[in-house]
Amino acid sequence: MRIQLSLLLAFMLVSTLGIRAVQAAQQPKKPTFTIQISMPQTVIERGAPATIKATFINTSDHDIFESIGTPGRAINIKVFSGNKPVPETPYGLKAHGRDSRPFVGSVFRAAIRPGKLFKVEADLSKEYDLSKPGKYTVQAERWDSDIHQMVESNTITITVTQ
Repeated sequence: MRIQLSLLLAFMLVSTLGIRAVQAAQQPKKPTFTIQISMPQTVIERGAPATIKATFINTSDHDIFESIGTPGRAINIKVFSGNKPVPETPYGLKAHGRDSRPFVGSVFRAAIRPGKLFKVEADLSKEYDLSKPGKYTVQAERWDSDIHQMVESNTITITVTQ
């Protein structure tokens, strides 16, 4: 009887620890940064600059490194028309590293300290084909190597007029 009771208690203990381990593993991991995007104007004329500002804030307890320089940026900006990605311009293909003849330039890494922010500004009309009037959805993203997940920003809708 004592052996059965001991085995039952051991089984209950192992089961409880196993359930807690699974629950801990299922809890979403907190990103080490946030990204916020904004645009001074969300209604623009076709062919006019569509300036977007992205603010990256380090919410972790350690430095996060950002690539600064030409080409591209570590924060990826996505533009959609409906559910379809908007085609990149020839400049956009180069800036995003998807052209066989990439930009030539210097890139260095800068440390963004905990609690500090990093700002990026871009002209979407230079990087994406916004020549058709209509509504476009814009969102930024960046890979968080600490939690192994993509972190996305808020979403902005812009309208291109004639």
